[in-house]
Amino acid sequence: MSRMSLSARGDTSRAMSCSPSPSRPSPVTFKWEKVRTTGEVFTPRTGHCCASVGDRIYLFGGTDGESRKCDVYCYSCTRQEWDRVMVQRCHGGHVSEPPARSGARSVVYEGIVYIFGGYTKKDGDYFNDTWAFNPLYHTWAMLTAAGDVPSRRTDHSMVLYEGSVYTFGGFDGRNRYNDVSTMELPAHGAFREGSPMARWELVDGPATRAATGQECPSPRFGHSAVVHGSCMYVFGGWDGHDTLNELWEFNFPSGRWYPVAQRGVVPRPRYRHGCVVIDDSMIVFGGVDKEQHRFNELAELNLNTGVWSKLDVTGEIPTGRTFHKCRVWHGTLYLIGGFDGRRQNDMYRVAMEEGLRQRAAALNRHESAAPSRDMVPSHCQQESCTCCDMSSSCEPPPVVMPEDLCKWQKVETKNATGNDLSGRTGHAAVVWGKHLFVFGGTDEHARQNDVYKFDFSTQMWCKVPTSSPQPAARSGSKAVVYKDFLYLFGGYTKKEGEYFNDMWKLNLAKGTWTLVKPRRGYPPSPRTDHTCCILRSNIYVFGGFDGRSRYQDLHIFNTEDESWTAVSPGNEPLGRFGHTAVMYNTSMYVFGGWNGHDTLDDLCEYSTESQNWLSVPGRGEIVIVYGCCMFIFGGVDKKQERFSDLCEFNFETRVWSRVKTWGDPSPSARTFHQAVMYNGFMYIIGGFDGVRRNDIWCIPLIEEVSRSEKGRRKRLTLGRGSSRAPLRELTDDDGHDNGWTSNPDQQPDQGTAMPAVDTSVAGKDTDEQLRMRARISELETRLANLEEQNLCKVG
Repeated sequence: MSRMSLSARGDTSRAMSCSPSPSRPSPVTFKWEKVRTTGEVFTPRTGHCCASVGDRIYLFGGTDGESRKCDVYCYSCTRQEWDRVMVQRCHGGHVSEPPARSGARSVVYEGIVYIFGGYTKKDGDYFNDTWAFNPLYHTWAMLTAAGDVPSRRTDHSMVLYEGSVYTFGGFDGRNRYNDVSTMELPAHGAFREGSPMARWELVDGPATRAATGQECPSPRFGHSAVVHGSCMYVFGGWDGHDTLNELWEFNFPSGRWYPVAQRGVVPRPRYRHGCVVIDDSMIVFGGVDKEQHRFNELAELNLNTGVWSKLDVTGEIPTGRTFHKCRVWHGTLYLIGGFDGRRQNDMYRVAMEEGLRQRAAALNRHESAAPSRDMVPSHCQQESCTCCDMSSSCEPPPVVMPEDLCKWQKVETKNATGNDLSGRTGHAAVVWGKHLFVFGGTDEHARQNDVYKFDFSTQMWCKVPTSSPQPAARSGSKAVVYKDFLYLFGGYTKKEGEYFNDMWKLNLAKGTWTLVKPRRGYPPSPRTDHTCCILRSNIYVFGGFDGRSRYQDLHIFNTEDESWTAVSPGNEPLGRFGHTAVMYNTSMYVFGGWNGHDTLDDLCEYSTESQNWLSVPGRGEIVIVYGCCMFIFGGVDKKQERFSDLCEFNFETRVWSRVKTWGDPSPSARTFHQAVMYNGFMYIIGGFDGVRRNDIWCIPLIEEVSRSEKGRRKRLTLGRGSSRAPLRELTDDDGHDNGWTSNPDQQPDQGTAMPAVDTSVAGKDTDEQLRMRARISELETRLANLEEQNLCKVG
C-alpha cells in the first residue's frame, strides 16, 4: 500500500536559537540597597515561599531552626513595612490553614495565592496538597484534589501559564523527580461555594517519554523555573550527585523539552538559588554549589539571544546565600531572607528594569533569534478572523464518552464560503499549539506554496501571510515542527518537472520563511514522496523518488548546527516512495510504499541508538499500521483500489489488528491525504477520492497504555493513601543514598562533609563498540518480548 497516511502525537516547540554571539552591550551598573524595614518582621528562616500581589509580598512558612512554620507575613513595598497576617475564619466558621511546612512553592492567579507541596522534615511528612490564600479576606481554603495528582514532594518548582500551574521535579526524602504536572486553577468565584475541585494531569513523565523518545532534564530538586512567552525555563538544581548549571526549555503548547545551548558567561553549577524574569531577561542570584560555596553575583540570561552575562553591581551587596526568595515589583528585584551561614530575615533590593532595557537595546533585540509572544502577524488575509490568536495555548481535551470512541465525525468548518483551504493533494501538515498548519500541495488549478492554519477550538481556516523569499510552489514535500519552526524538505512541480532538495524553515509565530543553507555535509538528492521524522533535534529523511529512481538512503539533518549526515548501515530496506514513517521511543518505523513494481506491506525499524535497520515481526493479516499512538488510514494499492480502513500495530505486543470504527457519514476511501493527532483525536485533512478534497474528519482513539505506564499508575495509586510518597526500587543510580545529598536540610553549607566522588574511567568504548552494545541490548529485549508472547521458542 502506498500514499496512505500515518500519524503520531504531534511534537512542537520553541527554544533559543544558537545565533552568533552579539556584540558586548554598553556597561550598565546595578546598585544594591539594603531595605531598612519596620513593623512585625518575620523571624530569620529558610525554606519559606513568597508571592507578589500588587504592591505587597506575602511570605508563608519555612523553618527558623526550631520548627516549621505556617504563619503568613505581608510586606508593603510602598510603605516598606512588614505585618503579620492574622488568618480569619472561613465560610464554615472555623480557621483553616495549611500544616506547618518548609519547601512549598507558590503562584498568584486572579489575586489568589496558591501553594503546593513542602515537607516537615526528612523523615517526616511530605505534602502534595494545594491551598489557596485570599489576601483580601486573609482566609485559607484547601482545594479538593482529583486526577493524576503529583506525588508528595518538596523543593520542586511551580509556575503559572495561562491559568494553569505547572510543577516540575522535587524530592520526597529518597527520590528525585523530573515529571511535569499541570492543574487548571479555579475562577475567583469558585471559592464562594467552599473548596473547589483541583484536577491534576500528568503532562510529561516516563511513559510519555517512552512513546516519543524525547530528551528531558534529569531528576532534580532545588532548581529554578520561570516562564517567558510560551515556555518554561529550568536552570540548575541538584541531581543527587552534582549541582547543575544546565538550562532546559519546556514548551507548553507541545509539552516537549529542549536543552538550550548556553553562551556567554554561564553561571557556575548551583541549586537553591533565586530566579525571576524581568522583561526579556532571566535574573539569577545566589545559590550554593557542591563545594559548599555560596554565591552573591547577579547573572542575566537574555531570553531573546540566549547569552548569559555577569552584571556589574555596586552598593550594599548581599552576602552569598541560599534558601532565599526573590520577587519583583515595578522592575525592582527584592531579595528576602535565606541562609549565609546563619538564617536571615533581611531584605535587599536592586532596580533593574531600566538598566536591562538599555542592555537589550544595545544587543539589537529586534534581531533576536527566538520569537516572543508579541512577534506575531497582526492579521490574516481575511476579516474577523479569530484564528490569529497565536498564544498557542492548547485547549483542554474534550470530554469523550466511552460510547463515542472510534466514531468518525466530520468537522464542519465555520469559514465563509471561499475562505476554506482549497481541495488539494500532496500537501504537508503539522500541529503547533492549538493550530494545524498546511503548506502547498496541488489543487484543481496548480501547485501551491501557500500556508493555511486551522484553529482546532474555533474550527476556522485562515491564510497565513508569509515573507519573501519563500519556497517555490510544490507538491510532495514533507514537514516537521521543531521548537517554533516548521521545517520543510523536498517536493516537486510535476513528474517531468523540477524536483527539490532545499530545506526551508517557517517561523510559525512571525510568518517568516528562511532558506536553511547547511553549514556542513550535503543534502539528499532532489526527491518527492519521501518521509521526514524528528527525534530531539534531528530530522530523519528516508526514501523518495526523483522521477526515475526510488531511494533507500537515510539522511539526518541536525537543526541546531544545521548539518547533514548520510547514514549507510548496509542493510537498508528496499528503495521506495509514498511510504510512511513515525518515531517511537528511539526508533523510526517505516511502512509500505511503492518500489516501482509492487505496493509494499513490510514494516522496518531503524534504531537511532545502534544505527541499524531491523525487520519487525508481527501477527495477523492486516497490512496497515496503528498502535501506541501510531496509526494508518487509507492509501491505494497496485490495482488503484483506495482504502478507508483504520488499523493498528501495537509496538509492545507486535500484534496487528483492525480498528472497528463507526459513524455515518465516514470519510471516503482516499489517498494523498494528511493525518495529525490533537487532544486524543486523529484528524484527516484533504486527499483524493476521485476528486481533490478539502474536508476534515476526526475520530477519538482509544489510547494504548504501555506496561511501564500501567506500573507507574499502580505505584502512584498505592502510594496516595500513606503519609509518604511511594518509594522507587533504587534511591540513587548506584542503589544507595548519598547521605546529605538526599536531605534538603543537611546541605554542604551547614557543615556536612562531602562524599568522595570517583571520576576515574577504566576504559572508553569506541563509537563502533557502543553501537554494537546498543544493538545487542535491543536484540536481547526483542527476543525476550517474542518469547513472552510465544512467538518463538529457544532451547
